[in-house]
Amino acid sequence: MQNELNLTAFSAAWLITYQYTVAMGTSLVEYAFEMLFVPWFPKEHWLPICIGLICIALGDSIRKVGIITAGANFTLKIQTQKKKKHRLVTWGIYRYIRHPGYSGWLLWAIGTQILLCNPICTFAFAVVVS
Repeated sequence: MQNELNLTAFSAAWLITYQYTVAMGTSLVEYAFEMLFVPWFPKEHWLPICIGLICIALGDSIRKVGIITAGANFTLKIQTQKKKKHRLVTWGIYRYIRHPGYSGWLLWAIGTQILLCNPICTFAFAVVVS
């Protein structure tokens, strides 16, 4: 039972959900399909790889800066009631981005698909994640 709880906490902290697993599995299928059956489609072009890496690094940085800035006010669960110790964070990255966790996740997710040169999943991730 203890190991099951730890695994649940671990996957929740990394946002590894069933939907995420399906999305990433789909992106790998698209990548493999295009590599095998559409060899003329450029999968190793330097420009999308660079853009994808920049999006991934920027998205991950935005998310982590948001977590660090919010400190104890940050949570992975949506809060429906204000707790006495919680304060609205309006400094740091929160001055410019209201939800750096979500914004960083969106940029990171789309960046992974740009990096893989997956046009279908890039569009699908942009629609579903936002």
